[in-house]
Amino acid sequence: MNKNNPSKNWLFNWLSSLSLGLMLMAVSNTTLANDLQPIIDDKQLALSVDVKSESIAPKQQVLVEVEISSTQPFEDAMVMPYLDLKNAVVKKDDQQVARSARMLDGQKWYTQTAKLYIYPLTAGTFVIPSFDVAVVLDNDKENPLKGTVSSEETTFNVEMPATLDATNEFVSGTDAAFTLKTDKPISDAFEVGEAVVLTYQLKVKNSHMMLLPDVNVPDIAGVEVYQKPVAKENIFDRLSKRNTAVLNQAVTVVFQESGKLVIPSQSIQWWDTETNELKTLTTDPLEFQVGSSSALLQAHNYLEDITGLASKYGVYLIGLLVFVGLVITVVMKRKGKPSTQEKTPAKIDVGVKIKQYQSAVEDQRFAEAVDHLYLIAGNRTFADRLDSESATIWKQLLSYSFANSDNKQPLTQQQAQILLSAVTSKELSSTPEGFDWRLNP
Repeated sequence: MNKNNPSKNWLFNWLSSLSLGLMLMAVSNTTLANDLQPIIDDKQLALSVDVKSESIAPKQQVLVEVEISSTQPFEDAMVMPYLDLKNAVVKKDDQQVARSARMLDGQKWYTQTAKLYIYPLTAGTFVIPSFDVAVVLDNDKENPLKGTVSSEETTFNVEMPATLDATNEFVSGTDAAFTLKTDKPISDAFEVGEAVVLTYQLKVKNSHMMLLPDVNVPDIAGVEVYQKPVAKENIFDRLSKRNTAVLNQAVTVVFQESGKLVIPSQSIQWWDTETNELKTLTTDPLEFQVGSSSALLQAHNYLEDITGLASKYGVYLIGLLVFVGLVITVVMKRKGKPSTQEKTPAKIDVGVKIKQYQSAVEDQRFAEAVDHLYLIAGNRTFADRLDSESATIWKQLLSYSFANSDNKQPLTQQQAQILLSAVTSKELSSTPEGFDWRLNP
């Protein structure tokens, strides 16, 4: 009968082999999973989770130590699984797992310790769920003991301090600094069309870059602002074994008007986890002098100094002040003409500058094209001469002069001519009006 049904015999043999293989695999997995269970039951292998931080506030770093201990040595280093906590950021320690051995009640124990850093975002009760860690033990046999050990569920509480109730944006850490720097000294003399790069930097120790708020760049009148993408990073100090979250925000400012320009101060709230106090980090305001206002400011400062001396010493300085005033008057009269000539700017060949401007646009040297336009306009602002189309081209040209070379798009000669026509449509005299002493002989 078997000879008459060979296909049925083959199917029966295949199903029997498959069932036997599945049974062996099940038995093998059960044996593997239970290799460590007797040691765990005898309390010779344990996995513990310990929250080290106390008085925890939102966004404060919480240190968690995970330790696995056994009476038999480990063959491999412990590997922490990924943990996901709601409303929290979890970061593994960048250091290697620490191994050690110690004697306890006459028994030698082998331990491995790993660290986790948890940053809770809100107040409340947080639960570290139970997790499994794979373990391989050297039991002085050819086949080591393999399996997993589980941790217990661990909770910790986060409380919102009263001083933080009304604060929406803040950072939390053991130390923090907020600064504003420039790529050029602020004491330099700036002209219309020049640019300076402002860099806001925020550093917070024992924090995470995901918790750093973005810097709100203030609106500044009289400038064009080009904000670069914010850069955030974590910097780990191997000596202090601390993580520092760093934010850098760079902003390019192009001066469009002469006068005094003030970059206002910016503030960020900081919760000091060492003193449990709310503090304020504030940048220093920056002041720039653009164009002729610098000389006026200096004259104003001199006048204030003289007034202060006069009020301090009274009538004793009246004679000296009168004498100094006469000397200054005589000197100004004698050198009035040369001084006027020195302050009169040299005449510019507009035709040559127009050709240089067109050549710079054609060769995509946009920064030079911007300089030539300011010279064509007589070193004056010309925003009031631009219509909507030419203003758009002007902003495009300015952005190209500060953009990465890989991102620049060609500016057509037609666009360049439209902008040039708008700039020269209401051309002003390049020679400023001045006072002539001969008008009053």
